[in-house]
Amino acid sequence: MCDITDTIDAPCGANPGGISKVYIAAVGSVDVIPAATTATHSIDTDITMVATKKFHRVDNTAEVGEFNEALTGEIDAQFINRVLTLTVPGMNQENVAKFQGMLGGKFVAIVVYVDGQKRVIGDKTNPLKLRKSDHASGKAGSTDRRGHTFELYSPGANYAYFYTPALTTIVNE
Repeated sequence: MCDITDTIDAPCGANPGGISKVYIAAVGSVDVIPAATTATHSIDTDITMVATKKFHRVDNTAEVGEFNEALTGEIDAQFINRVLTLTVPGMNQENVAKFQGMLGGKFVAIVVYVDGQKRVIGDKTNPLKLRKSDHASGKAGSTDRRGHTFELYSPGANYAYFYTPALTTIVNE
């Protein structure tokens, strides 16, 4: 599949940046991630969760959070470097305990862009892993943010797939 089969056009209309929502689940909570449709680069069938498990919403400071993908490596040995960076505003002991629980974990995320498009990042073969985790108190009288910034990383052979089904049955708001 090393071919270009059609014209690549820029999308029409506004192209706003930003993430409106992020949902994360441990890989062990996900039963089946359906195969993607190659022609549309999308997953068009519902993800199936293990009984009683769901993706959990992570509050994110919209102007800070981002998802980036980059082709990395030497020619003929390349992969897609996927990085999800989020900042959870504020700081409390419950959230610090939750971040502590993520150490060493393997995750799948669903990111919802501000325009409503959804992407699935990570899978059972190439899960997201916590690569960076920073707590910041902020400085009094400054514009520094107080909160927790973390970075999840997943190398893979494909760009993250779009996800077309509704999220209502698999997410915990």
